[in-house]
Amino acid sequence: MATCRRWVIGSGLCLGAAVLAATPALALGPASAAVRGQAAASRWHIAYRVPSHAYELGGLSAPGRNDAWAWVDHYRNDRYLSTYYLHWTGHGWKRATIPGSAGFRPDLIASASPGVVWILGTDTAGDEEALTFNGEQWTRNAVPIGGTSLVVLGNDNVWIADSGGCSKSAGGSITCTTRVEHWDGVAWHASTLPVGASVLAAAGHHVWLAGSRISKLSIIRPRGREAVYQWASGRWDRVRAPDRQIVGYLSLAVSPRGRVWLVTKTVGATIPHLDQRTGGIWDKFRLPDLFSGVPHRSQLGYDGRHGFWIGSDHWTGRRWIKTQLPGYETKVDAVSLTAPVPRTSSVWGIAQTVSGDPLSLLAIFGKLP
Repeated sequence: MATCRRWVIGSGLCLGAAVLAATPALALGPASAAVRGQAAASRWHIAYRVPSHAYELGGLSAPGRNDAWAWVDHYRNDRYLSTYYLHWTGHGWKRATIPGSAGFRPDLIASASPGVVWILGTDTAGDEEALTFNGEQWTRNAVPIGGTSLVVLGNDNVWIADSGGCSKSAGGSITCTTRVEHWDGVAWHASTLPVGASVLAAAGHHVWLAGSRISKLSIIRPRGREAVYQWASGRWDRVRAPDRQIVGYLSLAVSPRGRVWLVTKTVGATIPHLDQRTGGIWDKFRLPDLFSGVPHRSQLGYDGRHGFWIGSDHWTGRRWIKTQLPGYETKVDAVSLTAPVPRTSSVWGIAQTVSGDPLSLLAIFGKLP
């Protein structure tokens, strides 16, 4: 998983949940006004801050209860210089040396366990590579594509997908394709789907991809027919989508038991909404009002139970919980990325201060693992 890095800001591909530190914890029912929730006793707590505004947290993953990884990018006048890595082993965030990482620039991180961690990125020439950890050592390997989605279910079950590319013919018709690569432990296997503005997510044995059969091209607000696919029996099967015409980018999360969540915006709607699929049936829920007018992709983090996190907001499977963000030397504006801690109710998050020069922070919601 990756956050809104400086080179991505402005592209319309990321979303931070803009909740101010003074906001109390609220629970939002699917069709009711905001009411006070039961999470008021829980708070975000700062666990690490970068040295200065020239540094920015760029990725986060928690493969175990006492195991988490993150990295920090160093910039000078918005020009990327270098990266250092952080490792949590239950006793604070400490800098970690990753052998073979010299000249490697990370983009995405995902993990299945403390012994199965992948970091997708590029070398100094811009070629796609991956740093992989097996619990004992790191190795650096070439990969067939870079991507906007990285899913790691095991060292022999890794998925990379781009967000799709589109072309327009002289007659005005639009053709979009998304490329997906699957590593089975021996070789990479490619597949192509006829959609754009897509995102990949998986958990357990369930692998899903959602996108749009785009009819109107736009970097910020592509428009088209929603399309949802599930990987089954070695192929992609198209599944009935809950919406028809959508605008912007979808967000997707999956649980090991096959529950699926989609955050998207239909054409003509004021705000995006949530579609939840359980047992083959889609149900629709409202989103907090803070998403008003924002049709861009955000990252959903499966919470290990019945729902997911989207920034500092938690969907429990039945209602929204808006968590309170921490105060620091200045206000903390948003949690842009979360990594739930396995077998706990805690979650790691990347946050950012809002006043003066922005400062990246690592925070924990709930008890320290």
